[in-house]
Amino acid sequence: MKRILALILCAVFALTAFVGCSRAENDRGAIIHMLLSSEIKNFDPATAYVDSDAVKILGLLYEGLTRIDANGKVVNAMAKDITIDEDKDRGEYKMLIELKPTKWSDGTAVTADDFIFAWKRILTPDFSSDAAVLLYDIKNAKPAKEGQAGVSVDDIGITAPDSDLLEIEFEQAINYDHFLELLASPALVPLREDKVSKPLTDDDGVVQYDENDQMLYDTTWATKATMMVTNGPFAIKKMDEEKANGQYTLERNKYYRLKGEDGENELKFVKPHKIILHYEYFAKDGAGIQGLLDQFNNGDIFYLSNLPLDQIANYKDDMKKSDLFSTHTFMFNRKNELFDSKDVRVALSKALDRNEIVALTGGINTAATGIVPTPVYNTKYKTSFRGVQGDVISASADFDSAKSLAKAASGDKSIKIVCRDYTVNGVDELVAKYAEEKWEALGFSVTVKALNRKEYAEAYKTGDYDVISVDYQSNSTDAIGTLAPFAIEYSGAARDTLNNNYDPVPNMSGYASEAYSNLIKEALALAPYSEERATKLAEAEKLLMEDMAIIPLQFYTEYYLSKDMSGIGSSIFGYRVFNKTKLKNYERFLETEEV
Repeated sequence: MKRILALILCAVFALTAFVGCSRAENDRGAIIHMLLSSEIKNFDPATAYVDSDAVKILGLLYEGLTRIDANGKVVNAMAKDITIDEDKDRGEYKMLIELKPTKWSDGTAVTADDFIFAWKRILTPDFSSDAAVLLYDIKNAKPAKEGQAGVSVDDIGITAPDSDLLEIEFEQAINYDHFLELLASPALVPLREDKVSKPLTDDDGVVQYDENDQMLYDTTWATKATMMVTNGPFAIKKMDEEKANGQYTLERNKYYRLKGEDGENELKFVKPHKIILHYEYFAKDGAGIQGLLDQFNNGDIFYLSNLPLDQIANYKDDMKKSDLFSTHTFMFNRKNELFDSKDVRVALSKALDRNEIVALTGGINTAATGIVPTPVYNTKYKTSFRGVQGDVISASADFDSAKSLAKAASGDKSIKIVCRDYTVNGVDELVAKYAEEKWEALGFSVTVKALNRKEYAEAYKTGDYDVISVDYQSNSTDAIGTLAPFAIEYSGAARDTLNNNYDPVPNMSGYASEAYSNLIKEALALAPYSEERATKLAEAEKLLMEDMAIIPLQFYTEYYLSKDMSGIGSSIFGYRVFNKTKLKNYERFLETEEV
């Protein structure tokens, strides 16, 4: 009997050892299922950063030279050493940034040229990006963006003396600490020229041209996992809807911060092996999200960044919350003559009660009382521009005033509101329907069109709307990044270079005010984060809201629930950092790695 028992125990131990060895060979870290954002179709950092949901994923895929941690401290990211080199006698002011050794997700080294390409792309006259103003301290950056005669992007003061050394030249001495803070913007990460500027070819490999004989480029590099390379802690391995079943699979970038040599420990900087991002649960009726909440409560999903609207109150005590650099807004199409009237624009704004909008969308956000959201600095970290400068519009509606002002409307009083049908809980459409009701009570004829991503992107691009729902994402901690793009000279909008037309173009809002532009110029001439500059920017915001160039609705708040997870980091821009995240007892999920 003892002999039989001994044989059984030996067999059990042998089997255990076998299973253990097998698991060790396949164990590359945790596989974490979560709901992080809605579906994202475009991962081009220079344009997608304006979507608060996209930022949540972009922050996992790309890394810039610096970042701002959750405590407001500017820390080196890809930057290893930073040197300031000033020669006042010769009028030379330079910053030298040595890069940390790291590679793209395909094993190619990240170089200084990748930053140069990405920044010059933003500063090209025919490329539209309101992040351009963040780079205007660089020598010749602004003249090149404006297409000034004799100045091209090749004259911009950014060069690479070595593959791992970026040299930045300025017109004059600047606040270098402030510039390094601006470089933390999600829009200023590096990009690979061979991916972004790949010519579009047909099935036979023949390069394609448009009707103006301009070469076409393959823009799918930012929409397909097979074509995308990233330099951050994670890379996208699956993203096509028909292949991924409504999920994105992010996998650890095995080259992140490593030289990529054999024997290196890829767990050194990134702990999770994979992150499975579910987005199929973003259903307008909330039923899908409820299903995911059930899975969270059952221990199958470990991170939720959204809940059904009727469930938010039940979980408020368990949520971790932070204010986002994003304002839910309505943007006018100024090609519609109805909006030439300031009174009409103000009437439409005054008819909306921001407190009611917040309550309608779950009560987690904050009523917008200006365009600059709460986290943006006034003079330094922990001083809020919004908190110090105060409210510039009322959170409450003033319907009597709105009705009086609406009398200025003449001609066609129809308004088409375009919104997204893929936002969680259908928030966009809920708010658009609310505005429809209020605006029709003013005497306007209103229709709401909730569009899918492709349709929405096309309407956004072509201007096929009267009013469009937009996440206005602030691109830096400085209020100048939020406000400057409304000044026509700092809009960063693409110019018609094809027809040699370099006339300044307003941003999407169509707002063009000489008085406002002068205020922004005066603010930029003052020391960053000084009381004087903050006051000047507050004056600019007040004028912007008096003219009602854009209708702020609510300041977005990020919140999440997590279970069995530790080591979740945060960026001040609202995205979570999962580099060091650990999942309790993750081994039980290794066998179901492929989802």
